[in-house]
Amino acid sequence: MHAKSMQVVGAEALCRWRHPELGDIPPHAFIPIAESSDLILPIDEYVLRAVCEQGSTWLKQGYRVRTSVNISSRQFLQPSFPHLVEQALAESGLEPSLLELEITERTAMYDVERAVHILTKLRQIGVRIAIDDFGVGYSSLNYLMQFPVHTLKIDRSFTAGIQSAVNQTPIIGAIISLAKSLNLSVVAEGVETVQQFDFLRDSKCDEIQGYLFGAPVPPTSFQLSAFIATLQPRHPHFVPDDAHNLERFSEREWLDTVLTNVRRRPRLHELTSYLADAIVEHVPLDRLSLEFAENGAAFSAVHEVSLRDDVPLDPWAH
Repeated sequence: MHAKSMQVVGAEALCRWRHPELGDIPPHAFIPIAESSDLILPIDEYVLRAVCEQGSTWLKQGYRVRTSVNISSRQFLQPSFPHLVEQALAESGLEPSLLELEITERTAMYDVERAVHILTKLRQIGVRIAIDDFGVGYSSLNYLMQFPVHTLKIDRSFTAGIQSAVNQTPIIGAIISLAKSLNLSVVAEGVETVQQFDFLRDSKCDEIQGYLFGAPVPPTSFQLSAFIATLQPRHPHFVPDDAHNLERFSEREWLDTVLTNVRRRPRLHELTSYLADAIVEHVPLDRLSLEFAENGAAFSAVHEVSLRDDVPLDPWAH
């Protein structure tokens, strides 16, 4: 979730093993075993190709979803890995910018020169690169500046320390400041409480992921819950006869521009995001709610977005 707009901007692919006799086996029970052998290589390849296929399917349906996939150190250090990524993208038809590869600090630091070479090749392909579990490894600022990456992902152990007995907020603030100084985006993992979310948003963290927004789901459920607006009973709308408020909407030139751009964005999530940016400086509201319905319909599609996080609480704000 984008911390400011509260819009879904991406997903992370998770590996699950559904055994016919043992049931659901969590990744921590089998991934370490696979990583200790060459079994992790076909698993990584399968997940990478599945992510590209799913992303391509979403794209054809009108959903631009940036999907992250974890890459093991054994796979990342394979000389043929960049070619595998190119092949998966070409066969699926997915735009490279919609694929984000996550590697851990430890993987990047294992062989810095080799890591820089591989990361450079991957960046030339056009995919995004993220350093996962940042803060728990042993990277130095000198090496970090050498890595051609886009994103730092704050490890969940730091997120869990927000407003707890082991206060990790100074470290989180330092990581966010560091990332901003290097022109990198920041994603916080493992967000489970509103208090954690509020702190991260106030600290200018770019994106948030965690159980606060939902547990892992199959691709079809993610698509439905994230991008298709829910049906809500329609309510009558009244426009208040308030000359002061009407004056704010008398800027004909600005409204004409907004209308022109609205007509270019037929998709609901694109339209909501555009309007949030377009009106935030003109209208003193803290949330934007869009309602779409055909004439006489009993239900309407509703989509909401937070416009800003610096507006004081107002019981009359809508």
